[in-house]
Amino acid sequence: MRLTRHWITFALSAFVTSVIIYCYLPTLNDLIDTESSGIVTHVEMGEMYHENIEEVKKSSIFNFQQAKLRTKTAKNYTNGSQFHFQETSSKRTYEVTTRKCTKPVSKFVFIKTHKTGGTSLRFVLTRIIESYNQTNNVAIHQPAKFVGGYPGHFKCKFMWPRGASILVRHSRFDAVEMKQCFHSDTRYLTIIRDPWDTFQSTYNYYDKKFHNHPACPGMPIAYVNEGQTLDVNQFLLKSAPLLNKSVPFYFRFRNYQSHDLGIDPMLKTRAEIEQKIQDLDKTIDLVLILEHLEESLVLLKDLLCIPWKILGGIIKSNQRNYARKHTFLTELHRTTFEYMNNIDIALYEHFNKTLWQRVDRYGRENMARDVQRLRTMAVVSVNLEKEDSTVQHQYEETYKQAEPLIRQYMSENSGGCFMP
Repeated sequence: MRLTRHWITFALSAFVTSVIIYCYLPTLNDLIDTESSGIVTHVEMGEMYHENIEEVKKSSIFNFQQAKLRTKTAKNYTNGSQFHFQETSSKRTYEVTTRKCTKPVSKFVFIKTHKTGGTSLRFVLTRIIESYNQTNNVAIHQPAKFVGGYPGHFKCKFMWPRGASILVRHSRFDAVEMKQCFHSDTRYLTIIRDPWDTFQSTYNYYDKKFHNHPACPGMPIAYVNEGQTLDVNQFLLKSAPLLNKSVPFYFRFRNYQSHDLGIDPMLKTRAEIEQKIQDLDKTIDLVLILEHLEESLVLLKDLLCIPWKILGGIIKSNQRNYARKHTFLTELHRTTFEYMNNIDIALYEHFNKTLWQRVDRYGRENMARDVQRLRTMAVVSVNLEKEDSTVQHQYEETYKQAEPLIRQYMSENSGGCFMP
């Protein structure tokens, strides 16, 4: 009898305990979720993965110990003002809304403009290529570091391998031609820079590396300088009346960025220039701005579904140390530059504006948060001169047969190696 009473008491206790757990389990779960919200699950490359648990624990402890609200700022470069966002109190970290990609983007064309930070960006894209095991689908550079007949507009017949789905080397943009040989799902992107900074960087690079070199690498500086040592302002005034389509690589100092994006560098009619820029806006999915590289990289992550582990640590590490940057000495220097680079100036103004419109759509607070995350990620040591992992020799025989045609096409588009 006593044994029976014990069993009845035990059964009743178990029943009551079960009822209590059943009733209060949702509340308990909410409490657990609230206290552990510092652990964020990210959706990257179409798969769920968790950050290293030890790092999460450390970050959670740090966040939970902060008793005061802190305000972080990010610069609004459009008007020089500041915009703010706040983290929440010490009970939990600020809520992170993870953007979910339907699938990773493995087909893209990067129109690599010159002297704009494109090599650093190419390294980011190369990491994506290697992560997706797409190295055999990358268009190789033939000849030198050009693709598709540069400085002529891109031609499918001058690209190897046939059917490549990725391009990250220098080419001259041609929307119609590229859409014929790249998949319809391909994303198009490029990067531009303040035109005056680009002009100076171009002059410093070619003058220092190929001083008095009459062939392609030294043009058109060798033609303009005629053995003299000129600073960038002196070169600016001397080159203005000399540079035209008869001079090899004249476009390096006349709307260089616009040339690489497929626009005639000699255009002067405002209506035509505006139409060309509008056409670019409709066909290129993202134009990054070097001066706002961090915001641009966050937008690139959003466009191509790039994991943080690939994007992190990429800093403007390809900068070269040249002499102090020059400013315009006189109003004549300024107007001369504006005359020679009228399209690049309009191009930069337009896409600088659209970049911040994209930031607005992304959300200023979201952007400031993600820029901060980008800044705090570990900086990695990178070899920016590393070649892409394509197997060059596979296409040598095909290239040798086409090389005369490619060089003829280059020469017809101010890319010949000769003195006029």
